[in-house]
Amino acid sequence: MMNNITATTINGNSVIYSPEEATVLEASDAFDDTNDITATSINSGTLMGVNIVSTSAALEADEIMNTGTDTIPASSKIDANAMSLLAEQVDRINFSDLLDDSTLCTEDILNIILASLSRNTVAHEVTLNSRPFLEDLIATERLETFMTAVGALPNLTRLFVQFSLQPGDLFAFPTSALTKALAACGHRLEYLEVAWVHLSGTHEDFEELRQMLQNQCTGLVEVKFRNLCFSRHNDRCMETILASLAKLPKLKELFLLDANRILHGWTMSHIGGTRALRQLCQSTSLKTLCVMLPLSEVQIAAIAERLSNNSTLEHLALFRCTISDLGCSALADMLRINTKLQILRLDDNLIGDTGCIDLAKALHTNKTLRILDIKGNKRISETGFASLSRMLEFENYAIMGLDSDASNDVGAQIDFFIELNEQARKVFLSHCDNRDVFVVCLHSFENHLNALFYYLRANPTMCQLDT
Repeated sequence: MMNNITATTINGNSVIYSPEEATVLEASDAFDDTNDITATSINSGTLMGVNIVSTSAALEADEIMNTGTDTIPASSKIDANAMSLLAEQVDRINFSDLLDDSTLCTEDILNIILASLSRNTVAHEVTLNSRPFLEDLIATERLETFMTAVGALPNLTRLFVQFSLQPGDLFAFPTSALTKALAACGHRLEYLEVAWVHLSGTHEDFEELRQMLQNQCTGLVEVKFRNLCFSRHNDRCMETILASLAKLPKLKELFLLDANRILHGWTMSHIGGTRALRQLCQSTSLKTLCVMLPLSEVQIAAIAERLSNNSTLEHLALFRCTISDLGCSALADMLRINTKLQILRLDDNLIGDTGCIDLAKALHTNKTLRILDIKGNKRISETGFASLSRMLEFENYAIMGLDSDASNDVGAQIDFFIELNEQARKVFLSHCDNRDVFVVCLHSFENHLNALFYYLRANPTMCQLDT
């Protein structure tokens, strides 16, 4: 629950304090002493939802107000002062929190923000989510200037461009503006997320974005594209951008989720999409790849082929990718060779018993996979789930998680063997002829009769009395 805090004067200095937490933050003339100023705080050291790193700078009101703001009405001075202070002194800037309740006009806001950002030396994360403000900047052709100032923050490492879904449309965000921010930030940027926007622009705009990502943003570690929309003529442009990400030397996690398929059924093309997926699976740095959009059998086969000998990727998630038994069999063949992948998630696809049985057979030999998720594949029957249960009972002691829709006895058996694996079943069974280890095993499962019976069946001679 948010607490009211008050700015007042103590010994000639303005201070901000929280009555509930008895916390005093020196503001040192950050506000005009003659004004009755009220703000809100969520906890010590935070204001308007963002962290205050330092408020000790002696800032006079006329210093905070920048060129072009002397026409601001007196009633809005407090709003402007607080905005300036926050934009200059916080380490995480959320523009929706900062601007959505402001009474200032767009031009005044822009002048204050540009001046404050130029003095901010602590901000490492920016979230661009104030749709009305950005729409006004687009209308006045000032968005690229603003984005350049954001990207120029000297310690910026994380950039979010994300908006709430509006009924019937997504926010049209110019690709060229995103490129401006990336150009100003360059190799400093480590995390980029673009979500719920319509990326607009010409083919040349997307080509500039691709070149910027590939050549200048070499420090990127994680990239997320969620619920994006493109014009029809730009669909293929996005595929070339994805392919360019594969060349980033530090990229470890890539998420491509939904990708506007809900909006107009966009899928990756046969040639360009397959090429992009192949290149991503050949990355020497990528550890996590999550995709949620329809893929063809050829594209699934391309992923499986490239991952067979991949020694980097540890987590592959293919959600709602329309994977059938044929595609699942290709992934099973990959598992017979791959020794690096630890997590495989195939939720909500079209896999049936044939694909499930192929996965179970592959896991007879693959002992490096730790988590398998096949939940939501409605075509798998008890026959397919039984093959997984048998695999766990007799062949694979390494899997620590198997999420499925198996029910009744088969589901209970799968859960039982997974629990044994979590309790180091491999260690106990490999030393089952050692009485000391067996005693430790008995104590470990003294309250779990089914586990005790399992280990007793594994080596009944351990229960014989010495004569």
